[in-house]
Amino acid sequence: MIPRTFQLRIDDTAEGVLAHVVGPLDVEHAPGFRERLQPHLRHAKRIVVNLMRTDYVDSEGVRSLMALHRSAEATHAELRLVLQPGSRAERTFVLLRLNDHFHIHTSVRDALKEEQRQETSRQDRIVAVR
Repeated sequence: MIPRTFQLRIDDTAEGVLAHVVGPLDVEHAPGFRERLQPHLRHAKRIVVNLMRTDYVDSEGVRSLMALHRSAEATHAELRLVLQPGSRAERTFVLLRLNDHFHIHTSVRDALKEEQRQETSRQDRIVAVR
């Protein structure tokens, strides 16, 4: 069996923490992925996980992302995912209906800049309710 390599690069940017994942987010790699990202939740208001080069996400990978999502919410941070449209990873999220639980984007640029539009729409909803 050919081992599938996994790489995780984490960058602190002005917009938040950007994590680039290459390879499978699976039972072998998900615990280390979660362990390396968890400390960033203490200071980041936004964590963007770029899964564009992730070829596979199994149930342990999904659990790790869900745990990070819950931790982010507890610290008033936001977890955003970047998925390649039509990829196996994206199909996994659609099949499990996780696209309702995560902020999913098709580019890192959109994931990093989306806050302004969301803030505006939240403000519009607040005004509309009054």
